[in-house]
Amino acid sequence: MGCVKLNILDQQHKTNITYTNKELTFNFSLKNVCRYLVYGEILTNKRSAGSNYNTPYKFSAKEKDAETGFNYHGARYYIDYMYVWMSPDPLSDEYPSTSPYMYCSGNPVMRVDLNGMEDTDYGITSYGKIIQIGPTNNEPDRLFAVNHDGTKKNNNFVTIEKGSISNVDNKLIGVYYDQDPISGQTTINPAYGIMVKGDDNAEKIFSFIADNVSVEFTRAAVGENSGKNGINVISTSNKLNSEGGSQSIANYCIANSIKIRGMDHNHPRNNPNPSGMDGDRGFATELEKHYPNIILRIYTKSDHKFHNYSSFGPTLSPCYVK
Repeated sequence: MGCVKLNILDQQHKTNITYTNKELTFNFSLKNVCRYLVYGEILTNKRSAGSNYNTPYKFSAKEKDAETGFNYHGARYYIDYMYVWMSPDPLSDEYPSTSPYMYCSGNPVMRVDLNGMEDTDYGITSYGKIIQIGPTNNEPDRLFAVNHDGTKKNNNFVTIEKGSISNVDNKLIGVYYDQDPISGQTTINPAYGIMVKGDDNAEKIFSFIADNVSVEFTRAAVGENSGKNGINVISTSNKLNSEGGSQSIANYCIANSIKIRGMDHNHPRNNPNPSGMDGDRGFATELEKHYPNIILRIYTKSDHKFHNYSSFGPTLSPCYVK
């Protein structure tokens, strides 16, 4: 972290200014450089020659008290050389497995604690709706299973990598049409989705969701990148026996020449086999026309396993020769 002094020079009048719409040059001079250990303790604090500049705002841009040496985070003081908060977490009863004095849950590399207050938590209801439970103090980083009134079912949760999810507000990604085979009546159903970065991260979130809902979800791995940079879309139309978001994703990717690397969906009734040509196998046939190497899987929560399939039916997991 460094502090930079910025001078702006008006090229026409050769005077220093704060703002102009004329041609400008930007002159930067480095005043102060701090290097920190992972928990925020200052490793080096250097200033440019002849400068006495020394900002009080240090680690995480929080003010370091000159008298005590503690970092003021708003709700509590933080002692960077001891890696602890000065006072206990007022919400410590909700986190019995974590010390009430611990900073960033003991993981400052992957987590951020902006003010010493509780994390931002999200919940997934049994019918597939994602809701926020608690105030916004950070990027969404935990997902719980919740009851219809928003209370947590239990203390089990999945940790979400910071900044890896977008569209957490159940964004509409498309609609699909259902036709009743008896009455012939057609209904229009919305589909909602979130975007997740990282294939392992997305699979972890999808599996947790599938273990705690009674409706179908889809996880589509899209784009050329895979692994930590892989882009995934998790979608649902909040139905027990169908998931229209997968069709919306496929239509968009095919129309825009975007690769679909794989597509998973869950069967809430724990049937590991794909439905017939009017369901899973028929959809697989269409996908395989455009993506011959696509990996298709069904997830069942009874055994917490993925089951591979194709347009021909159940298959073995693909083997790769390195």
